[in-house]
Amino acid sequence: MLVNRIDTGMTIEEAIAAPRSSPRNTASVTSEPEFITAYGAALTALGHTFVPAGDAFTSRAQIGAATAIEFGPGGRMTAVAEPVRRGGGSAKVVQKE
Repeated sequence: MLVNRIDTGMTIEEAIAAPRSSPRNTASVTSEPEFITAYGAALTALGHTFVPAGDAFTSRAQIGAATAIEFGPGGRMTAVAEPVRRGGGSAKVVQKE
């Protein structure tokens, strides 16, 4: 998510929603099926081997659920939660009363 946000210029919302991969210092990389579909061919050509994370179309095929708060100019905060994984989520910034 950080690579997507910082290095590829995705918004924080896009980075949280993007397909994920989880390298674990092994010969193969555990990845969500959507990640393999999107990037598998190009990365396989570079020598990477992918293993789908869990059963396709189930929550086990998803790598984690995330929320994020991004601090912007002027102290503005953006709160983001999963749009789909684990049934989606919500994020709220609580303001002082």
